[in-house]
Amino acid sequence: SQRLFFTMSDLRAAVLETIRAADEFVQNIFYRWLDHKRHDVAQLYRDNSTLVWDGTPYTGCRNIDAFFQQQLPFSKHVITAFDCQPVFVGGEVAKLVLVSGSVEFAENKSRVFSEQFLLAKDGRTDYILYDAYRLLSA
Repeated sequence: SQRLFFTMSDLRAAVLETIRAADEFVQNIFYRWLDHKRHDVAQLYRDNSTLVWDGTPYTGCRNIDAFFQQQLPFSKHVITAFDCQPVFVGGEVAKLVLVSGSVEFAENKSRVFSEQFLLAKDGRTDYILYDAYRLLSA
């Protein structure tokens, strides 16, 4: 049976784990791979994942990978801030990660962006269940 209530100790542990995982995800994995190893990014998504890139949705690992590989120009991201918090869903702990920064695509000028991830568990591994990316400046 699933627990629907968590103790303060559970919450504290979830917050600490979320901070650790989000820091690793933002600083060492996602944006490094997106900018330098784009062919590896798809392994962070699953068939039930959704990416909404500046208002355009892509569902499923294969479609998300095709977007990153075939439509998105070379990028260079600079992260200025990120925040995170645990989200309790059906007895499981997911991680909400909010990121802001600037990005340069190909030879275009730098633009401000915001990105939100919902990281879920696939066994012992976090994956991107939902990803919403928005360019904020022209």
